[in-house]
Amino acid sequence: MTQSNFTRPSDAILSIAIPTSKDEFDEHRRTPRNRDFVRSCCPLWGKYLNDVIEPFQEVIPQIRRWGVEVIPKVTLSDWEAAFGSRRRVVTLFAHFTGESVEFYDGLVPIADVIRKVPSDFDGIVDLCMCLPEQLVKSLKAERPRCLVRFSNKPLTPSLWFYFYLVLYKVLVSENIGYLDALEKTINQFNEHEARRPSGR
Repeated sequence: MTQSNFTRPSDAILSIAIPTSKDEFDEHRRTPRNRDFVRSCCPLWGKYLNDVIEPFQEVIPQIRRWGVEVIPKVTLSDWEAAFGSRRRVVTLFAHFTGESVEFYDGLVPIADVIRKVPSDFDGIVDLCMCLPEQLVKSLKAERPRCLVRFSNKPLTPSLWFYFYLVLYKVLVSENIGYLDALEKTINQFNEHEARRPSGR
């Protein structure tokens, strides 16, 4: 593997499966069949605006300017197509239920998600979702050539968006690889959390 050579944001695809506009939010509320994120995690528009839409609108334009390919409304077919590009880091920003990944067009079982990852892909699959241990375990077993990155901390969508803003900024400003940039970004977030006054 050559993960240490991933030094540019243009090496990465950021695939976003959750709704990122008012119209998309309304669609998912109107048609909840085979969908879980809006209904279970954030059904109130005011909270969704604060936790998802506003951070998305603030962060994504800058991330795109740095050269990251950002794909909103990601379907299972879009996820498969991402691996056909020259990008070596494929990030999936999605909701995980424990058994399925929710793409924009609905929930997909773990086995079907993994089938879309080419067996010879030797880059990084970066899973931006809460507690995806079962998906990670299966992906590592069935696609051993790729490196799987994930967090076992439950984070809000707004924190995820700002995390990736910092991550790509590190890649822009420093000549380091993706994994090193991840470690540095995680350390920055942990230091920030440690400085926060207790009780907040």
